[in-house]
Amino acid sequence: YQRRVRVASIRELNNYSQLSLINEWDIPQDKLNTMGSTGKSGSTFILSTGQSYMIKSIEKREEKLLERILHDYHQHLLKYPESLLMKVIGFYGLKSTVSKASFIMFNNLLKVTLPIDEKYDLKGSTKDREATKAEKQKSVPCLLDNDFIAAKRKLHFGPVKEKFIQQLKADAHLLARFDAMDYSFLVAIHKVKKEDAPFI
Repeated sequence: YQRRVRVASIRELNNYSQLSLINEWDIPQDKLNTMGSTGKSGSTFILSTGQSYMIKSIEKREEKLLERILHDYHQHLLKYPESLLMKVIGFYGLKSTVSKASFIMFNNLLKVTLPIDEKYDLKGSTKDREATKAEKQKSVPCLLDNDFIAAKRKLHFGPVKEKFIQQLKADAHLLARFDAMDYSFLVAIHKVKKEDAPFI
């Protein structure tokens, strides 16, 4: 019961209406946009029609962690409405006579108006942090820390830098308190063109 209440509160905090969820997930089975994880988790992701939301399969250990962290995570989002953490807005389970699968729904962090030319999944580590050859063959691969360094990319924040750093520290502190170490900072890059002027 408490889980449902807190998840409903997170939806309300971020103005995710029940109607928008219904509309986004009104998808025929043959039109489902599914993708595998680019990491070691082996999770399956499903993208909603309007690309506003995603559903991810989770392992039992992830489900237990979310159960343990949910109260503090909810309080964190109340205190920091501009948190960079993804917003978990649904918990679901499928059960058969032989198996059980768990899923979470969350906002798509990379839904943006302009096309994404490059994207990076950064962990602040260089150990085994290079995208595979197969991943790099994709039109917009999900690149990793060593790819970011090799491309000589840098992040420029301007006047919001201090605010951003403080929020990042607060978010990381919450996860560190629960020994949740497997998290990433997602970066999407759009290469500005002349025709983008009206959108910038």
